[in-house]
Amino acid sequence: MVVSSGLEDYHSVDWAQPINWRHPLARGLLAWWRNVPHAQGNTTWRDITGRYPATLTSMATPPTATSGPGRTRRRGGWAQMNCDGTNDYATAGDIARMDSQPALSVAVWAQITDVTVDSQTLVGKYDTGGAEGLFLQTLGGSDLGFGFRGGSYLTTNTNILAGLNGVWVHVATTFDASTSTDRHNIYVNGRLAAVTLSGSPNEIADTGASTTSLDIGRNNALGRYLTGAVDDVMVYTRSLRRGEIDLLYQQSRLFHPQLLRRIAPTARAPAAGQAARSMHQYRLRRVR
Repeated sequence: MVVSSGLEDYHSVDWAQPINWRHPLARGLLAWWRNVPHAQGNTTWRDITGRYPATLTSMATPPTATSGPGRTRRRGGWAQMNCDGTNDYATAGDIARMDSQPALSVAVWAQITDVTVDSQTLVGKYDTGGAEGLFLQTLGGSDLGFGFRGGSYLTTNTNILAGLNGVWVHVATTFDASTSTDRHNIYVNGRLAAVTLSGSPNEIADTGASTTSLDIGRNNALGRYLTGAVDDVMVYTRSLRRGEIDLLYQQSRLFHPQLLRRIAPTARAPAAGQAARSMHQYRLRRVR
């Protein structure tokens, strides 16, 4: 995988234990698929929590400009996963810990080639028939939709993606059954989006028991795919607060300076000339 920016920052991360689990944004973090140079091949997308590696499916080998891992210009990114819109996706299997949860959050950076094309799925874990699961996708008219358990649906109602063809956008969704209203939310670039509700979203008590794999770039039930690229896909088993969503957005544009653990720089040895001068001065002091 080729790196186009942030090379020094990439090398500063402690890849043996990359996540700072003491940071507030690490609480409830279940999976994190971040494109990491040299740490994945052309068939696997590493989950840097170490839990759920995703298999790259139908992607070009070797990668091309529209299919598979490649270089990125995203601010805060080292690389990106390209999807051709035909059959490219990454699958992480049926993640049981996402099921029957009273709260959940999903966040992803997406670069969508044409935001007006309907039903391009960013992240989906949705059973055939629509009884259980969730999916986050585009809607015709430059909006986003978040479907949940077949009984609720949220849509942004302001053409929030208008004019953003090929532009990197940070999208996050949250679910929290402990609230009586606004149990589901959508955020774009750290800001809460105005949404229209359908079905009965405020009556849903948990995430349900989907038996389908979590797919990035595909809706398994509908057979819909993304044309574009994704990075920094994160799943939480809790509902991130509004301030946390904004913090996550800001941090992700700076290579996650707090959520990723850095290796402390080693003390530099003095230059040869400086060492010789120091030894000479030491000897002079000893003579005196």
